[in-house]
Amino acid sequence: MTQFSVFFGLKVCLKLFSSAEEVARVLQSKDLSAETVKSAVQMLQTHYTNLRSTEAFHSIFEDAQRTSMNDLVQAPALPPRRRAPRVHVDMERLSTQLSLFPAVLQAHNSSAAERPITQVTKVATIADMLAAQGRGTQSLFSEVDKLLRLYLTVPMSNATAERSFSSLRQLKTFLRSTMSECHLNHLLFLHIHKDLTDGLDLRKVLRSFCFASERREVYFGKI
Repeated sequence: MTQFSVFFGLKVCLKLFSSAEEVARVLQSKDLSAETVKSAVQMLQTHYTNLRSTEAFHSIFEDAQRTSMNDLVQAPALPPRRRAPRVHVDMERLSTQLSLFPAVLQAHNSSAAERPITQVTKVATIADMLAAQGRGTQSLFSEVDKLLRLYLTVPMSNATAERSFSSLRQLKTFLRSTMSECHLNHLLFLHIHKDLTDGLDLRKVLRSFCFASERREVYFGKI
């Protein structure tokens, strides 16, 4: 245990669990009344509420820092600075572009008179509207386009990634241990997105494969 973060975490756990242990001893006694239980639980709740303050945190931190002033525990250090995201959104330009966005909505409604947008309830509606306006409008609202891409591509949960790992265990078995990475990626793609691949016309896919080269066309013949 040489890192200060580990030592500080143990000090916090000691502060929390020591109070809970005292209350647990009271609750395990034989001569116990409902009023005593209620009072003990309320006291513990008040104690934990007081520990959630900035002053209590600094007190525990300073206590851990004084206790760890030896060669066994390293001095506390700030965590490394994280890298900035690759996609940088200019907030000033974004604010300017958002102020001009009602004009784009008005232009879209005038050009698409059959299905005008009266109320925006989904982010996908704005993305579809920008895509319908063409590349010129997308370049004009570049920061809005970046923000929409980030919003629509960042997953809201890790369920998709978990399904990918589950599919990997099903596909790459001991009998397929020599499968290449490219082949495995293709199989995973077909398995994960089977809701899309189930709607494919297999005969059309087969014809596309057979007629990709003259050699295949001669070998497979007409299909």
